[in-house]
Amino acid sequence: MADIKEGWGFPGTSKKAHYFVDSMSLCRKWGFYYGSLEQGNDDSPDNCAACIRELAKRKVKQRRQNAKEVLDES
Repeated sequence: MADIKEGWGFPGTSKKAHYFVDSMSLCRKWGFYYGSLEQGNDDSPDNCAACIRELAKRKVKQRRQNAKEVLDES
């Protein structure tokens, strides 16, 4: 089984799920989280609003990088 390094998780006393990448939440309110992570479910009302915004920015940046790589290969 592959070790999941990013996804949504519920740290300790948090009321909201936060999106973690390498144990740090995108909103930077939580760090060193090594609990279970869930992939997908990005539109849940239980998710941290700041993490949702940062995840959207991250996805746009990744798409731009992928598009640039495809153009560079041509």
